[in-house]
Amino acid sequence: MKKIFGFTRRLVPVAILITVIAVIIGSVYSNRVFNEISDNVMRLHVIANSDSAEDQALKLKVRDAVIAYTQSVTGDCGSVQEV
Repeated sequence: MKKIFGFTRRLVPVAILITVIAVIIGSVYSNRVFNEISDNVMRLHVIANSDSAEDQALKLKVRDAVIAYTQSVTGDCGSVQEV
């Protein structure tokens, strides 16, 4: 029985270390991806007046119209500077 607990005592710090390393690597990776994407993305938040079905439907119509208009105006642009 002591052998099992001894093994577990050694395994727990290793598991914690592996978890910490995985979290750090994941954080660095997601930060890098975010920075690459954020340079090429325009964000727009359309907010409804309330949570009612009508206001939410109107919000989606406005969002879709803005996206369609933006794509029609910027569709031929090859870079952020052209936009």
